[in-house]
Amino acid sequence: NASDQVREAERGRLARDLHDTALQDLTYALAQLQLLQSTSEGPDPDHLLEQAVEALKRAGRELRATVYDLQLDEEPVSRPLVERLESLVELHRRMASDREVYLEVEDGFPSSPLGKKDSELLRILQEALNNVRRHSEASDVRVRLGTKGNKIWAEVEDDGQGFDPGSATGLGSRSMRQRARVLGGELKV
Repeated sequence: NASDQVREAERGRLARDLHDTALQDLTYALAQLQLLQSTSEGPDPDHLLEQAVEALKRAGRELRATVYDLQLDEEPVSRPLVERLESLVELHRRMASDREVYLEVEDGFPSSPLGKKDSELLRILQEALNNVRRHSEASDVRVRLGTKGNKIWAEVEDDGQGFDPGSATGLGSRSMRQRARVLGGELKV
């Protein structure tokens, strides 16, 4: 089943994200604090503490994002997509306080839940927002929802450094493409 394969790939990505970001930052912070604890001389203790605090903040943000990813499956599908997306956008605002994250919804967007399709679309948008937060160095991010005919569309746009669309071949991009196909749509970068 394609949906099960996507879900399994997503769980693998979440495990890698926890290992590659949050756990590394926690290990780094612990090492910095242990170094500070073991020496009263040597490196500037304020600088070491500042680095440890920043690493712990990053780890906290990544853990919150991963927990949110895991909770998407548990959220009631009776909540409209727009409400669930508002929560996601608010989470990203809190995680990246140095950037503005906006949500724009076109008039006429369906207010009723779309069922399981909502969760799939939210996962695509979550991955796109994660990529923006981790890689773009953007200061403004816009998430848009709209309709065209009998189809809905979603867009994430930022003013960050950008990348070559042909290089978007990582697991996150593949997962977003597969999810879009499962929904009967396509992903454009």
